[in-house]
Amino acid sequence: MKDYIKEHFDITETTSAVEPKANRSTQWRKTESPMAILEPGKMRSDREPVPAGFTKDDADRAEIMEAAVSQRPTAAAARLATAGCEVFWPSPNTVCGAILDKYKLLGGPNSYLSFPRSNELVTPDGAGRRTEFINGQIYWHPDTGANSVTTHFAIEWGRLGWELSPLGYPIGEEDGVFGQVARIQPFQHGDLYGSSMGLAAIYGSIRDKWVSLGGVNSELGLPVISEQTTPDGIGRFSVFEKGLIYWSPGSGAQPITGTMLAQWLVDETLFAEIGYPVGSMYGDDANGWTQEFQGGRLYGATARPPWAACPAKGSNDKVIKSWWVSEGPVAGYKIDLKCGTTAAGFRHIVKNHRGDWQNKARGPVTYTSWMDLADMGITKSLTDPKSYPHNTQNNTSRYTADLFFYNRRTGQLVEKMNAHTAVSVNNKLVITAFPQTQS
Repeated sequence: MKDYIKEHFDITETTSAVEPKANRSTQWRKTESPMAILEPGKMRSDREPVPAGFTKDDADRAEIMEAAVSQRPTAAAARLATAGCEVFWPSPNTVCGAILDKYKLLGGPNSYLSFPRSNELVTPDGAGRRTEFINGQIYWHPDTGANSVTTHFAIEWGRLGWELSPLGYPIGEEDGVFGQVARIQPFQHGDLYGSSMGLAAIYGSIRDKWVSLGGVNSELGLPVISEQTTPDGIGRFSVFEKGLIYWSPGSGAQPITGTMLAQWLVDETLFAEIGYPVGSMYGDDANGWTQEFQGGRLYGATARPPWAACPAKGSNDKVIKSWWVSEGPVAGYKIDLKCGTTAAGFRHIVKNHRGDWQNKARGPVTYTSWMDLADMGITKSLTDPKSYPHNTQNNTSRYTADLFFYNRRTGQLVEKMNAHTAVSVNNKLVITAFPQTQS
């Protein structure tokens, strides 16, 4: 097995999706009988504390603006009122028109947006308007109306280019995804998803293919990394929980998952040899699976690598996978990973080390799933070990190997990892397996 695995996609920091909430325990209210001029000792800021993020000067200016809008003593105030603008103490900014209507519908300063921190601004395309708030923004466009975007969703939308991105303007509010611990916001040309694995935009032909396969309920699961350009500069791909979808002008959008994806990621020469997938996998677990590519095909014994699931109870002796070992105390023997118990085997790994593998699979390595990464670690340590120290007291050996993970596009080393697999010499079984980061 090779010394390293190169990733297809850029490694980016992920941001979890969080349910939007208001950030204060007290309810906002309008200023009663606001002062039209500054009178020390008589301002609202003299009677109650100014909320964090605003100064007394901000609050006093906001109160005078409130009085101007409500009493219309000047031409400027009359223009504000005619435009449908309001001021929300202690913010000395106005919220106007359709954006004001949306803001008040969401709850105004008592909503998760909190207070305005800008006046209405013109978007770079000249067609839309936006107002910034402490915890997000509200965008308006004549074709979409007014919709809010939370700060955490704006991270990915902004990275892609805001309203000039492939997503366009938001056409609805952020909402939960049915049956998933995730959030979604619809845009003109796609959707933005947020989950514990990160924020990801999905649009175009790749989105159409994903939706046709079942969307969030498909084998691919949720999108976790936004669409990116392939290393050859011709195609595009998006990363999902359990696979990828590739698109190119000559192949269209096609998913790659399971054993095919495992081969694809391990062997960095495959892309150059066989090109893009031109269809989905076909076959069954009994007779094997096949997937066609532009320049050849890949085969797999099962559709979902590398381990079958274990029932909640029983079937302790069910073999998940086997490896032939050529070195160390169990050289020449077939080593099995069984369902086992919480003391040894698959169930032990799930109970004690699943989180360790998940941290690697969702962190800088960004592999397809924790089981894929664990299988890779066990395979490498048993078939190409760096060392295999033996514990004579309990007759076990710990097989260890190095894994080097690179960013396929940049060639940068992302992480060095040790994979450890403990084997029972007497029973020829995998006891446990866990990763460690190399210093």
